[in-house]
Amino acid sequence: MTKNEVENDGLLRPKNDVVFQALFTRGKEKITKDLLEKILKMKIHSIELDKSKDLLNDNKRDKNGRLDLRAIVNDNVECDIEVQLSTHEKMLPRFLLYWAKMYSANLQVGEKYEQLRRTISIIIVDKELPEFKTIKKAQTNWQIREEEYKSIILTSYFEIIIIELPKAIREYETNKEDGALQWMMFLENPEDVEVTKIMEENENIKEAKEELNRISQDDVLRRMAFKAELERMDNEQMLYEAKRDGKKEGVIEGAKEEKLQIAKNMLKKGMDLSDIIEITGLMKEDIEKQAKNYPDKQFVLIDETYDSIPENVTPILFRENEAAYLTGLVAGKMTENNNVGFIGGIQTPVISRFEYGYKAGVKEANKDCNVNVQYAGTFSDAAKGKSIANQMYGNGSDIILAAAGGTGLGSIESAKEQNKYAIGVDRDQSDLAPKNVLTSALKKVNVGVYDTVKEFIEGKLKGGQEKVYGLKEDGVGIPETTKNLVPQEIIDYVNSMIEKIKNDEIKVQLLKKSINLCKNKLISDIKKPN
Repeated sequence: MTKNEVENDGLLRPKNDVVFQALFTRGKEKITKDLLEKILKMKIHSIELDKSKDLLNDNKRDKNGRLDLRAIVNDNVECDIEVQLSTHEKMLPRFLLYWAKMYSANLQVGEKYEQLRRTISIIIVDKELPEFKTIKKAQTNWQIREEEYKSIILTSYFEIIIIELPKAIREYETNKEDGALQWMMFLENPEDVEVTKIMEENENIKEAKEELNRISQDDVLRRMAFKAELERMDNEQMLYEAKRDGKKEGVIEGAKEEKLQIAKNMLKKGMDLSDIIEITGLMKEDIEKQAKNYPDKQFVLIDETYDSIPENVTPILFRENEAAYLTGLVAGKMTENNNVGFIGGIQTPVISRFEYGYKAGVKEANKDCNVNVQYAGTFSDAAKGKSIANQMYGNGSDIILAAAGGTGLGSIESAKEQNKYAIGVDRDQSDLAPKNVLTSALKKVNVGVYDTVKEFIEGKLKGGQEKVYGLKEDGVGIPETTKNLVPQEIIDYVNSMIEKIKNDEIKVQLLKKSINLCKNKLISDIKKPN
């Protein structure tokens, strides 16, 4: 996808993850059901598509932890689809991680094992996997079998299906009646002449093409798809340049010898810094220990810092309070009841910065507005987030910001059902509820990571000090989609406040409670409110 392809009136690529999620979602059960039926080779009598696709991802910076499709079929089969346009050498273990998290998410603490469901992960890969080079067919189905008695499977609850798109396109030439291959042809190129022929017989793919035509006219979606494609291309370009220039060590080193090597290999292959932290399990204490063990290596720590920072560690911090402050300004101006809410996951320094920045913004814009606050005690319980939001909306709050990870997704679902407003966090979450998400408190982790990697490659990275990203550094903000639901006069007001913050005319305030939680330079210059 090129810039011209996005800016003209052509169709978006359905295998782009943003487009795929918009195409196969709630309200599009008919085409989604047919896609799954053809891949699973089973009749689907019922399908539920309102399952949280972010439930598996405790680290919200990790885009790749977000499933492209998640469904319950026939009431007892958990199924997900992930489209992978880029590959790396740890791809197969990652597929297993997807399945494991899906399976374990079926059972909450205290529930019976009978509630576990058969779980199928479907991975559509845009490239041929080197591990499968001796396998000719496009779709491979993987189960656990006994080494000698290969006809006996350990359990029917485990299944991973991998589809290699290049092989599917070749296989279609000799098996044009196969429904799954027809869908792969559509995903590869919906404007192909052969796809037009397929649509003459396949009404579901014809309907999918019509829906793709419709969503391709959505300017916001086009920008999101273009951004996703650019990020992927940028990652691949950085990998190419790193290999070309011989920069093979990377920024992050792992904890313990095994994790150390894994982290280096992952970075060499172009994986995001947040992916590496998520998969290797590197924590603040791990990095501090390894920084002492490897004084000639450079380490990066995101959203954490130390009272005394090792010389070879660079903490990357964000002024979440500034982003939340902007959303508070919007909420204070948009509320009709003078009553808004805040839902936190667990009271950590980061979440406290969201809370008190939001409250300060609300009070700045509307001194008569009340802010209700409740913490869920978890980042991964969407049902609890929805329950808390239902209660807040029922008690008069008409706008809620939830800084609560997967728990916060429940509050957005509640906003949709109650016809209320919600505010997203970390990324632009308007795609989850375009008519209900007013704005989002953006934390641009990609900006901090890019700057740090760039400095490392150029030999300019200086450890032992924090890199703090706020509005001045373009590290936080609100998305362009804010204009979709917020009047221009309010946006102009928010923009004027942004300039005042950048010019140091306004110091975004935090309460003393939050300051005590955060012992770092990020908030050392923030004053207690009057």
